[in-house]
Amino acid sequence: MERTKALLLSGLFMTAVSCSAGAEKYDLIGEFPVPDGASDVKRLVLGASAAQQLFFQIREPYPSTRVLGVYRDFLRAHGWIQCADANKDWASHEDRSSKPYLLVHEISEHWAKRDDRKLLILSTKYYSKNLSNDRPDSDEQRVIVWVQRVADLERELSELGVDCGSESK
Repeated sequence: MERTKALLLSGLFMTAVSCSAGAEKYDLIGEFPVPDGASDVKRLVLGASAAQQLFFQIREPYPSTRVLGVYRDFLRAHGWIQCADANKDWASHEDRSSKPYLLVHEISEHWAKRDDRKLLILSTKYYSKNLSNDRPDSDEQRVIVWVQRVADLERELSELGVDCGSESK
């Protein structure tokens, strides 16, 4: 009994230390807003890369970009630079990682914050079970805000093939 108590207390202590240290060192998305009406909100640390993800669902009629607008305003106000992406419109592709296959209707954007060496990918998606749909099956939009601090941001941007303007401000 005492051994079990000691193990539990040790585990709680290590969790508290990890969480407090992680919050200072890795909290990349804590300040990001979540729009009214969002559900299934999750803030996750992704593996050893210290990338973080904010994920939620929201009811928005396709092809709504309202949530993108909320984040665009927030990011610009906090010193982020929007990168020029090849596709600025909604695009569809098959997701063959699921069974049955799904049709994904998606729009994504890349953002950079050079002073902090951060890269952000903002993505909104709708899904369809019918692979020939021009429109999603529902108004359930899934939003992902993915942020990672990158040691060599310029190289990473180059490898991704996105243009975030010149390094000079």
